Amino acid sequence: ELTAWRHRLKRRKLTGTQQLISQMGGQVRTPRKGRGMEFAEVRPYQPGDEVRHMDWKVTARTLKPHTKVFTEAHERPTILLVDQTAATFFASQVQLKASLVLHLAAILGWTVLQQQDRIGALIFNDHTHHWIPPQRAETNLMRIFHQALQVHHRLKQPGSLNPTTWQAALRECGRLVKPGSKLLLLGDLRALYNHALEQIAQLRRHQDIIALNVFDPLEAQLPAIGSVRIEKQAQILTLDTHDPATREAYAKAFIRQWQPVRRHLLGFKIPVFSLSTGADPLEQLQQDGIVQ
Repeated sequence: ELTAWRHRLKRRKLTGTQQLISQMGGQVRTPRKGRGMEFAEVRPYQPGDEVRHMDWKVTARTLKPHTKVFTEAHERPTILLVDQTAATFFASQVQLKASLVLHLAAILGWTVLQQQDRIGALIFNDHTHHWIPPQRAETNLMRIFHQALQVHHRLKQPGSLNPTTWQAALRECGRLVKPGSKLLLLGDLRALYNHALEQIAQLRRHQDIIALNVFDPLEAQLPAIGSVRIEKQAQILTLDTHDPATREAYAKAFIRQWQPVRRHLLGFKIPVFSLSTGADPLEQLQQDGIVQ
């Protein structure tokens, strides 16, 4: 199924991060050196660096000269951060959240290759991670699919969620992903707790980041179908869904959990999107303007 997406993606391309920020109302502009060049990072000044690229704000703050580094846009690799943790083991309709993550990875991976860019991935679950360095080759995407499916098939219902999983994966990104890359976060981003958000803030200084949060419609809103039992983190809850107050409280709880994370990501100038397991992933990516 992951390879089949290639046939629906002819002449598609990923929208640039800056354009997505602009679409969401962001006013910050990515520094540019010129046509085809994009800002990568700020680093200490080295002999031979052009004075016109000095970062005077960082220089003043650190009291040491710093310069902005630019890379050619077409050389920017894309890294997929693929969440296959226990939090994604949930489905009420079409597919597991974990399955949606894999389909998003496939769509975005094929699109990146069509643009003649390099694609890599960090695939992780609650216990381990797997790094596939970026390459401009279909065989590399096949390696990503193979490893992701292996991790996916080991997925099982959680007894309890590991609150440090995302933090560990993001720390690995900081170690493995080169500055100037594009990093796509694919998963249940409600699990981004304080330390993970701090990791993202650090990564954002050197990477373009786009956040794609996956959710199941039943997590966001209860249908009025009577008494239902919901299992959550090894607990069984019984809810009367005919009660409007119960449905409202349930919906508000979902919003309370997600909105602080979303607000932090937007504060880092990261485009944020939510995608449902109940709809076609490519259509959602196109509606959000992520894939054109």
